Amino acid sequence: MARLFPELARAVREQAFNSILKYNFKSTLQFHKQSPRVFAKNDEPGFGVTTWPSNDRPVDTPGYSNEIWSTYEYTLAASLFKYGQTIDALTLLKAGASRYDGRLRTGYVGDWGDFIQYYNAENQINTINVKYGVVEITKLTLDNLLGYEPGTVDILLNAVPVTDAQISCNSDFSKVEITVGKIDVTKNNNLEITIK
Repeated sequence: MARLFPELARAVREQAFNSILKYNFKSTLQFHKQSPRVFAKNDEPGFGVTTWPSNDRPVDTPGYSNEIWSTYEYTLAASLFKYGQTIDALTLLKAGASRYDGRLRTGYVGDWGDFIQYYNAENQINTINVKYGVVEITKLTLDNLLGYEPGTVDILLNAVPVTDAQISCNSDFSKVEITVGKIDVTKNNNLEITIK
């Protein structure tokens, strides 16, 4: 159709882009109720999968129509670049990058829990605390702060010993690898790993 009626195709495309930008893209999700799944924080930008600008939402709508169209910023931005809408494309890329910048959900800046490493002359202690959810651990690779090959590892989950741990070191002793059967660290749990 685009080859036969290029002007009509351009008009339809521009209307579709403009409608998506106007009705689906939100610079903040504060007033967009995400359900059943939540993919973005309320103060973040994103695309609503479906919107009803005239408040005429049907009773029987698909279950995921209130979710966020996660990562769609990049798809639409590529099309906007292709058709010369550079400012809109850059706006969308900035919105997507602000949500996926690598800092908000890592735990080192976010609040999933804590990972702390410290050592003294005799041992190195590593703690993992989880505030919500479940962290399943079968293997840990840690920086070796001792500077020599450790001989033993003691692991406590909420002060209860975990007995099936094995420890190994890389050739320059800079990393320690600890293998366990499986440990589930859940909300308000504390995992303490002592390397000696």
